[in-house]
Amino acid sequence: MTPAAWIEKCNPDWNRFQTLLQLLEYNPLGASSEELREFSRLYRKVTTDLSLATVYRLPEDLTDRLQNLVGRAHSFLHSGRKDRGRFRKFFLETLPAGVFSDRYAWSCIAIFYILFTVTGVLGYQYRDFAASILGEATLQQYESMHSGDREELSAGDALIGSSGYVLNNLSLSLLCYGLGILAGVGSLYMLVYNGFYLGTLIGFLLHSPARDNIM
Repeated sequence: MTPAAWIEKCNPDWNRFQTLLQLLEYNPLGASSEELREFSRLYRKVTTDLSLATVYRLPEDLTDRLQNLVGRAHSFLHSGRKDRGRFRKFFLETLPAGVFSDRYAWSCIAIFYILFTVTGVLGYQYRDFAASILGEATLQQYESMHSGDREELSAGDALIGSSGYVLNNLSLSLLCYGLGILAGVGSLYMLVYNGFYLGTLIGFLLHSPARDNIM
């Protein structure tokens, strides 16, 4: 078979592969299972055709076209893996390294835990201090909330309680982030406020009858 005849025979497959590749690049989830199987078959064929075109020194424009198709297909097939790798690297390497190398982040962590520890000790030892920070009504509410028998809680009650904690933490995180627009002063205020509040509350509860339910 002459090179011209071979090119004429294979050209419909190359055109079809290019069409499928464009479809998948535009909408990866829009292809049917039959189209995916066809794409897989044509990918192997075009890769083989590229090798043959290179070995037999066929026209450069043909080789360039096949190289382009194979390169795009390879990038498409491995893009999801690379994205997962980038996300994993960001959350496990880049972000922790950025936080641990940032003196402002360390300062904020230190401020929070110093306040948390100091107010926790004071809240544990002095009920009057806890009442001055949280209010007597709030102390009684938390004490009553955590004094019940855990075995009496239904699965629904536990789910509602945990959902409340999640929503509360989420709202605090968003508020702290949003207040950062005030030159960071708003975020620092929330940090100090939560250090005082949480430290005092945990210290108080550890000295109350509810201690066993929060340990």
